[in-house]
Amino acid sequence: MSLPPTWRDLFIQHAETDGYRAALADANERIAGVEYPLSYLAYSGGLDSLCCLDLCANAGLEFIIGHYDFGRPNAKASNVFPQWIEDEVMATARHYGRSPLIVTKRRNFVSESDAIRGREGCVEFIDDGEFWILGAQRVARELGCTCSIVGLRAQESIGRRKRTEAGGWVSSDMPEVWPVAQWSDMDRWAYVASKGLTYSRVYDEKAELTGSYMGLRMRSLFDDGRKSITDSSGDGVLFWRDRPRG
Repeated sequence: MSLPPTWRDLFIQHAETDGYRAALADANERIAGVEYPLSYLAYSGGLDSLCCLDLCANAGLEFIIGHYDFGRPNAKASNVFPQWIEDEVMATARHYGRSPLIVTKRRNFVSESDAIRGREGCVEFIDDGEFWILGAQRVARELGCTCSIVGLRAQESIGRRKRTEAGGWVSSDMPEVWPVAQWSDMDRWAYVASKGLTYSRVYDEKAELTGSYMGLRMRSLFDDGRKSITDSSGDGVLFWRDRPRG
């Protein structure tokens, strides 16, 4: 599936507006201000992190693609993404000529070999009691990264708006850069459409159900257990609460 012509035309038109050009200039300015030798780009597979990935790649920034894997349904009942989304993440990394850093926990899988099987790049395990974002950043620091690049947008939620206004990093010793912090939902779709980027098909599937591409977030597509998405094996996949435990 791909963007229907009417939606694509709408987003392309927005890419021609002064507002979008200002948003794009702001993103590029934030990336140009990164003076750290090696950055950790947090990539979930969602639209915001995809935009950040493409922006940073085009800017020639030195970075590692980092992805946290929440596990498989044969090992745990919640907090998982479907395998096909994980496959999309790997395919995107290959498209940009990179091998991603995969961070996860042993409890997310039946065995370590299950987590490593079929993976490209590096798979690192963090302790079960470690908050997943902090664990991923710790691993990134150990690999030489001194900065995190995160697809945080103020428009997504009140909490994220307050965080961007306060400049709140997840950890005090790992500076964060938010290239698309001031982007609107329309801005990110305009970027994807105008660049012809390949995005996760989950957006098409959910847009087909809701009738709109606006307001769709990767995290909210895996809600609190009362909603589910089915992966290719037919298993219902649940994503628990607003802040996943990993």
